[in-house]
Amino acid sequence: MGFGSRISSLAGAALSALRSDARSLRQMTRTGRRTVFQPFGDTRDNRYPPFFEFVRDQLGSDTRRQLLSFGCSTGEEVFTLRGYFPNASIKGLDVDGARVRASRRNVARRGGDADVVFEIADSTAREPDAAYDAIFAMSVFRNGMVAKNRPASCAPALDFAIFENAVADLARCLKPKGLLALRAANFRFADTAASAGFRRVWETPGAPPVYGRDDALRPNVFSDDGVFQKL
Repeated sequence: MGFGSRISSLAGAALSALRSDARSLRQMTRTGRRTVFQPFGDTRDNRYPPFFEFVRDQLGSDTRRQLLSFGCSTGEEVFTLRGYFPNASIKGLDVDGARVRASRRNVARRGGDADVVFEIADSTAREPDAAYDAIFAMSVFRNGMVAKNRPASCAPALDFAIFENAVADLARCLKPKGLLALRAANFRFADTAASAGFRRVWETPGAPPVYGRDDALRPNVFSDDGVFQKL
């Protein structure tokens, strides 16, 4: 591919991403206090290597594992996980149909993979109980505009009750001793009822802003990013 063609391809991909973000923003506006958190589909290959490496070291890379990427965008996280877990079965879920279709096209471009599946979903409600060895929710339970502007209340863009329900269902989908990886949430997992059934086994420096159960800003409080093991 020549230089001009590469520039054209990159420009096309950027325009497609902007359109996808705009669709997500419109959906959030229509549905009000809904399950969608992050309207922006920013992603890249191997975005969180310390998380991926820790989970691989805990689960092993040779055995057949069931992994879920929650909020997979256009699939780069799933393809990254394939590199860390060559024998795993991996599912990616995303609320945006255009991103899911792009993920499926990317599978074909990479030669196909029968153990990689992408589905449109804004929750794990249709996933079976105790199905996954690890679930990754990376930069999903946040809103880019809230993170930028740091309002005194994150409502109506974010809703703690929705976050609490979402992570409770992620917990339901994990096997006993399964791992839940959370990164850059605008709420603390420790503030949820579901956290009582977990212990944090790996942590990384958190980031502001963090909001409480009442959706109010908690000054000088950092997120509890890390990996949590189901008891």
